[in-house]
Amino acid sequence: MTVLPDKHTFTIWQGATFFEVLTLYESNDTTSPRDFCTLTAVNGLTVSTNANSTTATLSSTSGLIAGEVYSISSATIPAVNNIYFEAPNPLSTTITLSSSNGVTTSSSPQAATIKRRTLGYAAEMLIRNKPQGTVLHALRTENHPNYNSTIAGAGPVPNSLIVLPVEPDALGQIKLVIDDSVTKTFGSSVSWKTGVYDLTITNTSESPNVTDALLYGGIKVNGV
Repeated sequence: MTVLPDKHTFTIWQGATFFEVLTLYESNDTTSPRDFCTLTAVNGLTVSTNANSTTATLSSTSGLIAGEVYSISSATIPAVNNIYFEAPNPLSTTITLSSSNGVTTSSSPQAATIKRRTLGYAAEMLIRNKPQGTVLHALRTENHPNYNSTIAGAGPVPNSLIVLPVEPDALGQIKLVIDDSVTKTFGSSVSWKTGVYDLTITNTSESPNVTDALLYGGIKVNGV
């Protein structure tokens, strides 16, 4: 993946949750959001549906893993609508679809295209006091190898969360979240009011892993 990083300034309001949603596309024409998941097919299952219902019935639970997210389509579940389900825990042949949009009634069980969606990327956003300087705060996906890491001589680096949704109706979304309980300490006399950041994303499904810079720029704390 080759990405030309863009520049942007973020503002954090002291005591308020910082929440930004970015979208990464496959190309500059912004028509196809990037899919951050690897797909594993589950073969041999059929699905029975009723029109405008989010409840469907699979022929069996063979190949499913409880709690995992799966995309699903069939003759009665339009693939274009990016419908998915989370495998029940404990496993059951009765599933809840993410949407009833376009779902029609099946007169008999229909062959289903089902694919398990596993996150294949990790992301990191480092806020520093200056370019290549001291890390003030870090946002990372939970699957990032440095999540809740430490820096030699500086102890643990506070982590906030980056969320890369696995659901197929949220393709390309990168959610940056700093809780209000964290931002209330920003901007104090012992904390920081301005900094710089860089946001990177790593394709963990490739070997060796490939990391690209997505965004960089300034960041400031207001309300202090």
